[in-house]
Amino acid sequence: MKVNTKRRKKARKGFRQIYGENELADKMFHVIQTGKQGIDAVILELGKMVAEAIMEILISLNFHPSRIQRSSTHHDERQPLQVSFIR
Repeated sequence: MKVNTKRRKKARKGFRQIYGENELADKMFHVIQTGKQGIDAVILELGKMVAEAIMEILISLNFHPSRIQRSSTHHDERQPLQVSFIR
């Protein structure tokens, strides 16, 4: 079996675990109807889920941000935040 096929099957299994069979079918139907906007909405939702999972992991490990600051002096909103953690 090709590597791409294995990855697709693994991704499909992951989506079924996250959403369930019926909700996954509804999301796929919505993406087919709306096109790129539907794909963007699903990607945004998945990104939020990943961010929430990362925050839960950090909280469970007792990481607390001690300082948050922008790495730039000209206040460019696209610059990443620098976060220092204390244990």
